[in-house]
Amino acid sequence: MRRSSNDLIDHIYEAAFVPEIWDDVLEEIARRSRSATGALFVCSQDMPLRGRSTKDVHEFFERFLSGPNPAEEPCVQRMMGEQPTSFVQVDDFLSPEELQADAGRILLRSLGIGVNACSVVTLPKGAVAMFLFNRWIADGGYDTELLGTLDALRPHLARASLVSERLGLERAQNSVAIMENFGLPAAVLRPGGNVLAVNAQFEALDALFIARAFGGVSIVDRSSNALLQTAIGNMQKPDLPPLVASIPIASQVGLPPHVVHVVPLRRSAKDIFTSADLLLVVTQVGVSTGVPSNAMVTALFDLSPAEARLALRLAIGVSLTEAARDCGLSIASARTYLSRIFSKTGTHSQHQLVALLRSAGSLGS
Repeated sequence: MRRSSNDLIDHIYEAAFVPEIWDDVLEEIARRSRSATGALFVCSQDMPLRGRSTKDVHEFFERFLSGPNPAEEPCVQRMMGEQPTSFVQVDDFLSPEELQADAGRILLRSLGIGVNACSVVTLPKGAVAMFLFNRWIADGGYDTELLGTLDALRPHLARASLVSERLGLERAQNSVAIMENFGLPAAVLRPGGNVLAVNAQFEALDALFIARAFGGVSIVDRSSNALLQTAIGNMQKPDLPPLVASIPIASQVGLPPHVVHVVPLRRSAKDIFTSADLLLVVTQVGVSTGVPSNAMVTALFDLSPAEARLALRLAIGVSLTEAARDCGLSIASARTYLSRIFSKTGTHSQHQLVALLRSAGSLGS
């Protein structure tokens, strides 16, 4: 059902808080602008290209994002360079040769889709949000009226993008603040390794960690740092399973040996403005190991109390049937809870989940 203009604007702002809604927002804008499809890309130097699209091109969109260097395609590069503050036809900025060579356009043409209209929103942390709509080849290009329809919505798309990025920063700051409440030095990194947030206890460990260019972080000990940089690099490879690592650090300048725990934070797999982040938590050697507390699991992975109880029962080695009985759940409800736990922790099996929780066990009890 077609929404009123005010309803659509409300829906755009709702997408800032619930990333899954972007698909529906793009669908409605595509209908209003008589476009075939719509997409939202988020581009930055320290993270892989990511985005959302209208449902009819999800498969194509995933193929494009998983291709070799999608951010290097002529269409993406030219729009990132121009950063148009109103909607423009991308074809007007590319040569015929570039249009023919662009991998995204090749795939779109195979679907019968032609001209693109694009506008770019610059975000405070260095990323850009790129809104892209496409016409059927048979329908020709965008006229002034259709571009005006898109431009009328652009201020709301821009503000929603800014809110989304701000919410991601606040979640990162909350994560390290929670760790500080547990007495643990912590930092949140973007997948490329840039520091998003740190707490005061982490900053005090300047004998163990040093700042790198462009906001990165390294461990002073070379062998430990090699392991950390590998963990950070693996976060940018979607074909690899989530990596949870505990990296030993030898004593430095009067400090005892420490361990830095690298934990993937997947607040929402659909949250394209912050993507998946890495949480670094530092403990001294000798901290008790085992499974983490209910409060720690809830803080790390945004699990509900019921989800945390089930996850922790599984972490001690009981079967799903036993864990369901212990938690007063039917097996069907336990499976539903487990599916949510997998989604929030970025795991895909009970074996991965147990390994993740046992690694997090040394972070506190």
